[in-house]
Amino acid sequence: MHTIKIGVGLRFKNPVAFRQPWEKLYRDHLTYAARADTLGFDGIWVAEHHCTPQGYDPAPLVALTAIAGVTKHCKLGTQPLLLPLRNPVLAAEEAAAVDVFSGGRLILGVGVGYLDSDFEAIGIPRKERGARTDEAIDILSKALWEEEPFDYEGKFYKVKGVALAPRPIQKQMRIDVVIRSEAAAKRVARPGVHVNLNSLAIAKSLGPKVAEIASKGGRDPSTVGLSLLASGFLADTEANARALATPYNLEDSKQYLNYWSHSKDAVDREMSAMASAAQKSGQPQGSFSPQALVDTIHTYIETMAATGLKPDWVNLTLWPAGMPVGHALECLERVASDVLPKLPRRTTQGH
Repeated sequence: MHTIKIGVGLRFKNPVAFRQPWEKLYRDHLTYAARADTLGFDGIWVAEHHCTPQGYDPAPLVALTAIAGVTKHCKLGTQPLLLPLRNPVLAAEEAAAVDVFSGGRLILGVGVGYLDSDFEAIGIPRKERGARTDEAIDILSKALWEEEPFDYEGKFYKVKGVALAPRPIQKQMRIDVVIRSEAAAKRVARPGVHVNLNSLAIAKSLGPKVAEIASKGGRDPSTVGLSLLASGFLADTEANARALATPYNLEDSKQYLNYWSHSKDAVDREMSAMASAAQKSGQPQGSFSPQALVDTIHTYIETMAATGLKPDWVNLTLWPAGMPVGHALECLERVASDVLPKLPRRTTQGH
């Protein structure tokens, strides 16, 4: 039987419709992270976007440094760090510092990004995102994994004498690459990287191709870790979960619908259709009873295994943006008591 690790996602979103003071929002997120750590979850993951009205954590490595201070066991991951928006040497130095602060717990998830607004805010042409990411991954991996100073010259980055100080505690820090298209799947041919295929739908459609590319690149696909994301809110019954979460989920889906409706990306169009259907029905997806969430995660594991890659992480976004932290903590505790014991887990606790 395949075993996995279970993480929880934090978005630091502060929707205008449910606005609260930013300092309270950040304190509440640290409280949530600390509780996830003591409840036995395996990882805490943070996302990134820029200059959005609801915040959405523009500084994930800063957030993880704060989370490192209130946790002891959980792995800490970016989901993802938007690599084309950053100088890769600075990103490597910051990642190494977080790894030191956390005692060697960082997982560096990286991706190209998809929102036009992220690129417009930073002043990086969106059309350059793929090529920039390829160069940046080359630099990041060398900086984090190799101790000797190195130079690099590409189209976008020219660096000399790169040698991190401090170095990360981990000798081979894990790098996860978010892949949402066949064009991006070629990145799995790089030795040592793992993949985040984001959704169940992408895993079904693209996972076998990713495994094929890994194999052609000389890698055993079963050694390439695969992570997926799942969102939902849990109560004792699905009806009670829906009653609590629907106002927040509808607001969230409205925001995402606005993002996706302007995208030409096939994945975004699919997500836009799902969000639009949720708005029309008034019942967004992702409200669970404990057994329904157990069954859903087992479906994720089976789908991950069918790709030929290694089922590794299922990361749960359990806190609808805007919901008071008390309800979010109740959900977290219910997942820990009623869901985690029923899953085939490979835990990171104690590492």
